[in-house]
Amino acid sequence: TTNASGDLDWTSASGDELPSQTGHSGKFLTTNGSTASWDTVSGTAATTAFRATMSGSQDIANNITTTITFDTDDTAPTSFDLGTNFDTTTYKYTAPNTGQYYIGAATRWIGPLGVGTHQMDDNMYIYRHPDGGSEGVAVNFGTMMKDNIVGENNYIGAVTVYQMSSILSLTAEDDIYIRAFTESGEAFRITAGHFEGFQIA
Repeated sequence: TTNASGDLDWTSASGDELPSQTGHSGKFLTTNGSTASWDTVSGTAATTAFRATMSGSQDIANNITTTITFDTDDTAPTSFDLGTNFDTTTYKYTAPNTGQYYIGAATRWIGPLGVGTHQMDDNMYIYRHPDGGSEGVAVNFGTMMKDNIVGENNYIGAVTVYQMSSILSLTAEDDIYIRAFTESGEAFRITAGHFEGFQIA
């Protein structure tokens, strides 16, 4: 029953009583095996999630590791930024809390853009820049999901899709971003892609 002050009091037929509860929503009843008490859900997983996309294509020069320009995070339903932790000018996601995160990305490549023989020496990487660190470090790399060769005698016009995902343990203020690299001898063009993530614990 609820008394005049708004506190919750309950007594079972056997005389057992619940601990008093004063007007806070979202609490749950727990026990240590002998004593019951109220507690609140303290998880932060639902407060940060993002999905960023590219507003245009991007050329990746030969033999230069390049950050991919995921510059759109506000075009629902394909992109969003719950918690405003993704920066569309630096193309980085900043972890707001210490914990475990799902991070994923996929990109569509075409090329090489010049004439030559391409040996598929290119890839995409998740980079982590630790809070206070001097530079980012690659922590995962992409998997080629599809390769359609539409040229003859060389690989001009190849269409390649790279996809990757990982669960990372991050510290608050760590930056996460996606970089691409090719050493095929020619530039490649990324025509579309997305970068996404959320905290899971």
